Amino acid sequence: MLLIGYGVYQFFDNSGDAIHGVGWRFALLAVLNSIFIHTYVTRHFIVAFIFSLFGLSVVSSIYYSLKRHYAARSVPDVLFVHLPVSLWHGTKTIKSILCFV
Repeated sequence: MLLIGYGVYQFFDNSGDAIHGVGWRFALLAVLNSIFIHTYVTRHFIVAFIFSLFGLSVVSSIYYSLKRHYAARSVPDVLFVHLPVSLWHGTKTIKSILCFV
């Protein structure tokens, strides 16, 4: 639900610089996540792990960029940009570790 909120929030004028902090990497992360899910479901676990690491590097880049350069200025920035990215970063880290095991 928060990612849907991000998709809607980016079209508002008050979305500000936080949306620019994510930029094109959001689309890249969505594609990498889709490839990871497809390869994991089709039981290509080594390839899935590799794409999991690619996705983890992209979401870590987004997370670092938001934390370092684009501080939240309003409650919608926190709810629709920073919170979904930080949750995605955490779950992607756990998925990468579990995919390795």
